[in-house]
Amino acid sequence: MNKIKFRKSMTYWEGWLEGWWDALPEKKQRHYLLCFFAGYAAITIMVITSLVLGSGSSHNIEIRHIETSGLSKAISLPEHTDKSMLPDTVTNKKNYTYGKRR
Repeated sequence: MNKIKFRKSMTYWEGWLEGWWDALPEKKQRHYLLCFFAGYAAITIMVITSLVLGSGSSHNIEIRHIETSGLSKAISLPEHTDKSMLPDTVTNKKNYTYGKRR
């Protein structure tokens, strides 16, 4: 029910905004467009500058594997499981693809 109400509301506001935009003179539309683009460009430049300055020297960037927070421990196999019977996508490419039998 809320999806329908939300969709009707969005359709209403979309139509209202489209009518408002079409009613503006072209010169005013161009002015708004340039202002929005200038704001977008300024935010983009600020984010890129923040990333460059925040990373410091490029020599100190460390790339590591992503560590899971205990998820691998929760899914780990029991110790008595024969791991040679499990599908391996690296060594057994003929029979398995993405861990599933073809």
